[in-house]
Amino acid sequence: MTNSVLAVVTNYDFSDNADTLKASLSHYFETLLIDSSSPSPPKTADRTISNLYYGGLWNEAVKLTQEKEKHWLLFVASDIHIPDVKLLANCIQTVLGDNKIGVYTPSLRYDSRIAFDYCYNRGTGRVRECYLCEGFFFLARTEILAKLYPVDTRDNYYGWGIDIMTAFHAYQAGLKVMVDDQVEIYHPPSSHPISIEQAHQQSVKYLTTTKAISFLDRSKKRIEREKKLSRVGKRLINAIPWTRKEVGNIT
Repeated sequence: MTNSVLAVVTNYDFSDNADTLKASLSHYFETLLIDSSSPSPPKTADRTISNLYYGGLWNEAVKLTQEKEKHWLLFVASDIHIPDVKLLANCIQTVLGDNKIGVYTPSLRYDSRIAFDYCYNRGTGRVRECYLCEGFFFLARTEILAKLYPVDTRDNYYGWGIDIMTAFHAYQAGLKVMVDDQVEIYHPPSSHPISIEQAHQQSVKYLTTTKAISFLDRSKKRIEREKKLSRVGKRLINAIPWTRKEVGNIT
């Protein structure tokens, strides 16, 4: 078991899969399951909180990581599917030994619901810099997350922009954000639609109070340069959060 990582499965109404994720991840990491007052709660929940959407679950996950004095948080939304948990754990073990990485995520299967197209599996068979990360599954250093914690859930309960701020603070600390084409996960379509307009307004307010907007612009320019060189350019990212095409609960 990797002692420096706390895996936290966060759940709202995907309770069976949440229990499965906790059981499988527990073979490799200390793993806790937080439930956000699901109508049909999971059987193995370690903590139940009010239904505070992504922002509340994120806050609780970071709080637990700090309480346990772990160096890394593996944040896992309960609707995620991990085909090969052992492979994922082995890849994470390699990441933990790299002092240049601040945030890490496995790549996403081609048909996953996703915010940033750049995180799709590009078939490189390696770990590559991706500039931005997905909020529903990531490994991040606790020292980075502490810069954001706590997120004010009164203003940003949907939590859009937290993933961007995580990447922003990683680069501010001189660390990199990486995606791994060696291991792949699947994020299915959402069955819990949210108000895009509300999420848009919250993310604009949240991001414009920081320097993250200029970070987004720089990241977009980097990716646009790579578009010109890549055969898969049509699948690359539009980084600005309020132009996300997907409608769903970002968990």
